[in-house]
Amino acid sequence: MLDTGVNDWEAKALRLLGLALLVMCAAWLGIATRPVGFLATIWPANAVLLGLFILYPRLATPGGWLAALVGYVAADLLMGGGWQLALRLSLVNLVFVACGLLLARLTPKRLRSLDSHAGLLALLLICLLAACCSALAAVLLGHWTQPSLYANAWDAASSWFSADLLNAVLVLPVMLSAPGFFSRLFDTRPGRGRDDLWEFAPVVTLLVAMMICIGMGGMGALGVIVTALLWCALSYSLFVTALLTLMTCVWLLVAVNMGLLPLLETHDDAARTLALRLGVILFAIGPLLAASIAQARSRYRQAPASDA
Repeated sequence: MLDTGVNDWEAKALRLLGLALLVMCAAWLGIATRPVGFLATIWPANAVLLGLFILYPRLATPGGWLAALVGYVAADLLMGGGWQLALRLSLVNLVFVACGLLLARLTPKRLRSLDSHAGLLALLLICLLAACCSALAAVLLGHWTQPSLYANAWDAASSWFSADLLNAVLVLPVMLSAPGFFSRLFDTRPGRGRDDLWEFAPVVTLLVAMMICIGMGGMGALGVIVTALLWCALSYSLFVTALLTLMTCVWLLVAVNMGLLPLLETHDDAARTLALRLGVILFAIGPLLAASIAQARSRYRQAPASDA
């Protein structure tokens, strides 16, 4: 009995340590890629933590929340930030995760799966509402406290809302669809062959479209990438499509920030950032919905054959 208790304690401690390290690494990635004096555009830590809590509810304990807070604060401290600022920003991050987790648990069971477009739309709504909550928390903790982190309340709200919504829309579909994808991938039942080179045509087309987009420039060039992503959505599973969409959108954000793809011309950095993030969000939703609908139709077509 004693050995069992010790082993349980060690297992819990290792889980909490792993959670803190994962959050710290994800937060460090966002901090390392942000410009000096600005908040990060790519901030996967919140979406990763929310995805973990949804997939593994036993992690969402008081110890798990404390480990996540330690991970957030440690990442900021390691990058040279002050502990008071790190704590305030970490609390805003946890507000998004807490609201998202609460909404996910209140969602009806039939809408908790991404196997249908209704489940994906429910997830997008959860991300939207959770981002609104984090925007409110950013105003309270980041603007109406001293010292203020923003010039005005609108900058605080729009910055956190767009950043949390963008990263959640890009990261959560990948995480939540991964278990089903890998379970089917290692399924030993006979299925269609995987040695057809034509299966790689959509992703190769996407890579070519990204290079063409850099060469063409302008808003019209994005249509080439959208077309390639839609072909991927109709050819691959939701997980693969979500992963390709994530990689494409990250590349798009990096290309715009580096000046390789000038899409917006404005002297207002806050307005430019908000417009860019919302544009990328809308850019990502289309392929995700197309993949979800295609996957549901494929499953329904196969259902009569399996029943027979």
